[in-house]
Amino acid sequence: MLAAPGCVTADADRKAADSCSAAGGQAFVGRRADADTGLALLKATRSRTLRWIAPPQTVVTTEYQPGRVTVDLDGQGIITNVNCG
Repeated sequence: MLAAPGCVTADADRKAADSCSAAGGQAFVGRRADADTGLALLKATRSRTLRWIAPPQTVVTTEYQPGRVTVDLDGQGIITNVNCG
């Protein structure tokens, strides 16, 4: 089961609270999105906040947040793209 689109915030004492490295998340493309994958994405990208975007063409805000990783999902909950902001 996949949670509705939204944001999850990691613990407050993360060292790189305002940085994100999308390169660390590329290994997750093609995997099914779930809570464990979300936590692993936060760690791999050194991000503070995770935003799932599902299904495709979901309307989302476009403000840039340097500590956020954004994960696009297809209609089956498979990760199609990982980027920062």
